[in-house]
Formats: sequence, structure tokens, C-alpha cells
Amino acid sequence: MTEQEIRLLRVLCRTDHMAYIPQGSSTTALREFDALVLALYRMKKLGWIKLEVEKGGKAVKGYKQKYRAAAARCRRNGREALRTLGEL
Repeated sequence: MTEQEIRLLRVLCRTDHMAYIPQGSSTTALREFDALVLALYRMKKLGWIKLEVEKGGKAVKGYKQKYRAAAARCRRNGREALRTLGEL
């Protein structure tokens, strides 16, 4: 589990529901958002979160955006994982 995933899971466990969108339309912002969504997908596969993703997007300077938006919610397994790690 990466530091980014621990931070994301900690935030999700403290809130009811989180929505995510890219922080701009630059190629860098879109790549960072796509990486964020991939981290959320890894947590979903582990059963830690419930995730909804809107796929597709626009092409910016040769980069095709993979995801447009995401919404996530922590599940009981996610809280238990944080407790095991001593993070909750």
C-alpha cells in the first residue's frame, strides 16, 4: 500500500462520500487525475472502497484523458485496514 493510498483511504474514512475531478485541463493535471483513479481502483479491488467512475474524456496536447470524474466511499474493510496499519 502506497502513502498516497493510505492518505486517500484516511480521507475517505473520515467523510461520507468524496467526489474527484481533474484539477485543471493541462496534460500534467489529467495524468495526475488518471493516476489517482488507478489508486482508487486498487483500493476498490481490495474491497476497501465503493467506487464509481465516469470514463472517457478529451484529448489535450496528445494525451487522451482516461477518466472524467470519480466518486468514492469508504467501506468497513477499509476502516479495518487502517486500524491494522495503526492509521485510524
